[in-house]
Amino acid sequence: MSPLIYIYCQPMPKLSWNPPKITTKKVVFEWTANHASIVHNGSFGSDNVRIFPRPFVTRTAAKTDVPDLFENNFLRTQDFNAAFRDTAGDLAELFTDAIESKTWYYPTKTYRSNGSVATSPRDILDTKELRDSLIVAFF
Repeated sequence: MSPLIYIYCQPMPKLSWNPPKITTKKVVFEWTANHASIVHNGSFGSDNVRIFPRPFVTRTAAKTDVPDLFENNFLRTQDFNAAFRDTAGDLAELFTDAIESKTWYYPTKTYRSNGSVATSPRDILDTKELRDSLIVAFF
């Protein structure tokens, strides 16, 4: 004999909650420096020397608890749109911190455009063009 399962459903109460109006549904982070994708993804130079990737976006996103960031911002603001914007701002700061941090391995020392020598681990700041090229756009 198979077991019997009874499921009782109570009538749904009428919802009295008004969902928030979400005005901002998307954020795009874009680094406009010409060399941004080369720094992030790596490449090969004209002399066929490998330029090692420094994935500052994917590493930061993987290490960040974005839902927790959003929840904390929402608890502080009590506003979904403000919490979304604040979370994007927090992420932008974390991306910038990643560019400025001396955590990036590079197998050789190189000379930066200002004449300084970069060894490993290093930041990926150099001329600051990459860091300063970040545009955060909301849609």
